[in-house]
Amino acid sequence: MKNKNFFFYLLFFFLISYFYLNFRMTSYVIDIRREIFYLRFFRYFLCIFTGIVLTTSGSVMQVIFNNPLVDPYVLGISGGALFGFTLSSIFFRGNLFVSLLFSFIFSILASLISLSFSLSLKGEKKITVLLSGLLTNILFSSLVILLSIVSKNNSTSLFYSMMGSLNYPFIRTNLNFYLFVGFFLILSIFLILIKSKELDMISINEEIAKTSGVDVKKNFYILLLVVIFQTSIIVSFTGVIGFVGMIIPNIIKISGQTKNREIFFNSIIIGAALVLLADFISKYSFQYEIPIGVVLSLFSLPLLFLIVKINFENL
Repeated sequence: MKNKNFFFYLLFFFLISYFYLNFRMTSYVIDIRREIFYLRFFRYFLCIFTGIVLTTSGSVMQVIFNNPLVDPYVLGISGGALFGFTLSSIFFRGNLFVSLLFSFIFSILASLISLSFSLSLKGEKKITVLLSGLLTNILFSSLVILLSIVSKNNSTSLFYSMMGSLNYPFIRTNLNFYLFVGFFLILSIFLILIKSKELDMISINEEIAKTSGVDVKKNFYILLLVVIFQTSIIVSFTGVIGFVGMIIPNIIKISGQTKNREIFFNSIIIGAALVLLADFISKYSFQYEIPIGVVLSLFSLPLLFLIVKINFENL
C-alpha cells in the first residue's frame, strides 16, 4: 500500500508537471513559444526546489524539535531571511550573492532569537517554541515593512515578498550562478536523506539514540544549519511561503508512514506537486497574478486545523 501511495504521488506530480509546462503553448508561434518555454522551465524548477526544500525542512525540524507543528516559517527563520534579503536589496542592488549571504546570516540570527525566547519562557517547550517563533516572525515582519517604508520601496513588491511569489525574473547571464546554488541545494537534500536513520532513532527516543551512538546535540545543530541554509536560499527567490513544511509531512504521517526516509521521499513528491499546482492557480486564475502564499493559505486552512486538532493534545 505504501508503494502504491508513492507511485500515485509520482503520477500526480508528472501530470501536474506536463500540464504546467504545456499550458496554452500551442497558442503561440514557434519563436515566441521557445522563449516562453525557457522562462516557464526556470519557474518550473524553482517551484520544484521550493516544494522540496519547504517539505524536507519542515520534516527535519519536526523531528529535531520533537514538535509536529514547527517549520521554518513558524520558527521565524523565513522572516529573518526576508529581512536580510530586503536589507541587501536596498544597499547592494542586483548583487545576488550578497543577497543570499545576507539572507543566510539573518536566518541564523532569527533562529538564535527564537531559541533564546523559547529558553527564557517557562512552560512546556513545545508551546514556548511556537510562541517564540511567532514573536520572531512579528519582529522581522515589522522590520521588513519599516525598512521598505524608509527606503520608499514598491509596496506591491513588498506585498508579494511577504506572501510569496515565484515570479522571479530569469536572467540568462546568471545561469551559472543558478546552477551553482541548485547544486548546493541538492547536496543539502542528500545530507538530510543520509541522516534519516539517525533521525528515526531520535524521533523514537533521544536517550535510546544516545545509547546507540547518535550524537543528538551535534545532529540538531548540523541539521538546523542545513534547514537555515535551504530556507534562506528559497526565500531569496520566492519570498515567504508558509505552512507547506508543516502540513505535508503531517499528512504523510497520518497516511501511515513512520520512517523518516519514507516521509522525506513522499514529502518531496507531494511538496513539489503542491507548489506547482498552487503556482499555476496563482498565475492563471485571475487577470493578474496573486501571491502563491494566498492560494496555499486558503487551501491549507482546513488541513492546518485538522493537524493542529490531532496534535494539540500531545503538546
